[in-house]
Amino acid sequence: MKVEYSAAQCGAGKTTQMTKDIGENRGRYVYAVDRREVIKDRKRLILDAAQNAGLPAPIVVAIVSDAKQAKHATSSVSTQIAELPKLYANVDHVVAIITHKGMMLSDHSAFDGWEIVIDEDPVMFTSETWNSRASVGHFREFYSLSPFEGELSRIQPYPGAPSVNDYRADTQISDMAEFRRLTEHSTVLTTEPDWEGVKAGKRWTWFDQWNLLALSAYKRVRIVANAFDERLNHRIHTELFPQIQFVSMRLAGQTPVWLPRKVTINFFTDEHQATSAFFATDEGKAYRDAAAAWIAYNMGSKTHHYWVANVKFTPKVKIDGERHSPKVAGLNSLRHCDKVSILYTAKGSNEEVGTISKLTGLHTEEAREIVARDREREDLVQIVLRSSLRDPINTQDVTVTVYDKTQATFLKDFLERSGYGCAGLVTLNHVDIGTNQRTNRQKSGPKVTGTAKTRSEINADYYAKTKAERGSTRSRGRPKKV
Repeated sequence: MKVEYSAAQCGAGKTTQMTKDIGENRGRYVYAVDRREVIKDRKRLILDAAQNAGLPAPIVVAIVSDAKQAKHATSSVSTQIAELPKLYANVDHVVAIITHKGMMLSDHSAFDGWEIVIDEDPVMFTSETWNSRASVGHFREFYSLSPFEGELSRIQPYPGAPSVNDYRADTQISDMAEFRRLTEHSTVLTTEPDWEGVKAGKRWTWFDQWNLLALSAYKRVRIVANAFDERLNHRIHTELFPQIQFVSMRLAGQTPVWLPRKVTINFFTDEHQATSAFFATDEGKAYRDAAAAWIAYNMGSKTHHYWVANVKFTPKVKIDGERHSPKVAGLNSLRHCDKVSILYTAKGSNEEVGTISKLTGLHTEEAREIVARDREREDLVQIVLRSSLRDPINTQDVTVTVYDKTQATFLKDFLERSGYGCAGLVTLNHVDIGTNQRTNRQKSGPKVTGTAKTRSEINADYYAKTKAERGSTRSRGRPKKV
């Protein structure tokens, strides 16, 4: 099976080229996007391409579940997708726009003669870590563990196991509905050889790797995603599915040349890294609050600033500018912004890293690195490149603010080598708000003695430092307009 891909950088015109190709060439297409919010824009691009080519407008349909009922509407979406070949068998130009999730839920065996374009890299690897000490009897009764490959076991439901709908209707274990669905329609694996370890109260991990072989009926499969050949999906498919041949494709048209512009990347600490576990502690919450306060005071702009944080984070101060989800790939409405702030982390857990290490044969640290690139670092790239950096002819200086030096250094290296007009023009700037005063540091950091500061002390230090640096003697509150 051949899978064509473009790993061209953000802003290279991958989406533009794919929608142009679909609009200008008659055929039957499935176009899979990462989220429903971009469907309207993709439909417009396809219809514009057909009109510009002097062709009749193709039929363009969107198949997504109702947002309010999405949790329970997956079967409806997969049924609609599976019926497309029959419904449009006699139509010579049709485009069905679906989401990545819809694609992975559906049966594609009848799509002979169709083409599929996958825009952005789907999350094909699903992993959960559970403690099932009280419910191990349920797993032992309804799920078998059979040897798969190496140290892996496959989880499959026994005949008579509760159905997906049974789980959804059960108040206590409704969250297991997706797990149940995957065990029936996909390949769910674990490193547990039997249920005895789970009985002892040990945390255990199960995972599912959807694979591109599910699309083998299509006459052509294309993926366009930034750095796809460096991503986890590419690595896992290369290791586990040798029957898939990845072929790099060149985009038609001229690659834009970016004019020079300077970039400053602020960071708050070089002593520890942003992690979900750290931000869940009182100390981590205090440091992130202090970072948010600095951003609000120094970076806020209602028109030229946007910021991103983990979904559950609510800052104690108002930050001017648009707040966006970390998943912003393909968004073009922020190209006028020259200030970007990111208080975000999405590193893989130790359990996930260990599973991927066993799955691919990678050393643990290699697996950790590829997971970091696939999760947090790809999100950082996508977030930053929604700004004016996306515009080849915009020479406005850009300011990016992240939490730690590791994030800042990655972005600096990426921007300088990726052709965005800032080779040799990226500067790192450490902003001292007291986050290097941690007492409970990682082992790799220098040892520090003393007592950790409280959240109020950290914030007070920050405001005092800012006031001294600016020579401000005004009272609290916003200054009067002049």
